[in-house]
Amino acid sequence: MIRPARALLTTLTLAVLPLAGCSAADGSGGTQSTTTCKETMRDLVDEAAANPDAPTVTTTPAACEGFTDAELEDMAGDVVAEQLGDAFDDALETTDVDGETAGTDTSSGLKVGESYAYDDGFTVTVDSISEITEFGEWDERPEPGQTAFRVTVTFDNGTAAPVDLDDVFLEAEGATNGGAVEYFYVEAGSKEIAGRIDAGVTTTKTSDFVIDDAYGSKILITVSRLGEDTDWTVADPEWTGTITKAGQ
Repeated sequence: MIRPARALLTTLTLAVLPLAGCSAADGSGGTQSTTTCKETMRDLVDEAAANPDAPTVTTTPAACEGFTDAELEDMAGDVVAEQLGDAFDDALETTDVDGETAGTDTSSGLKVGESYAYDDGFTVTVDSISEITEFGEWDERPEPGQTAFRVTVTFDNGTAAPVDLDDVFLEAEGATNGGAVEYFYVEAGSKEIAGRIDAGVTTTKTSDFVIDDAYGSKILITVSRLGEDTDWTVADPEWTGTITKAGQ
């Protein structure tokens, strides 16, 4: 699934929506060309995308003078919608007709035991999905009709710099017929996904969940990695696997 382009949306909104508060005080209506004003807004968007740290425009460009706040808001909304549509179209162009991502992207269709490598060399492997049967004295137990399970993940930092695992998020959901999967914590054997791993280091971590048995034992695991360089149009890697029951 393509993630919402939150960073792009913020850039576009900050670039053009403030213009709605800069219109002519007399609300004299459009004395300029709507097409020309929109083109100016698009230029502002391009400039903001190229330099996100540039100061926000607070004065009305000459091409947009004479329009009311409502008119400017409508035009700004059109420009934002157009630019977001273009961004999603660009992202979808990397997907072939069979729904598999073109090129070397293997973010979807991964199985437990397989690995996903990010462009910078950071690699994630979902090693196993196994039922939790050992609990510490103070650990919470699943309710009758529920199964607690643990996802074991290996992180291989093949980058040239340390990686903060606090920026890595693992989610689980039922993959048979839906069903909410809740986070669960069992201290016995747990290795929380947290802290920093240095360049060249490989480490194994765990994340615990619980699911109602009525939703089956097939699980979809999604790993999200956030940071300053996050590309919001790229799909998060996903793994599917079945909970390995005790004794199997």
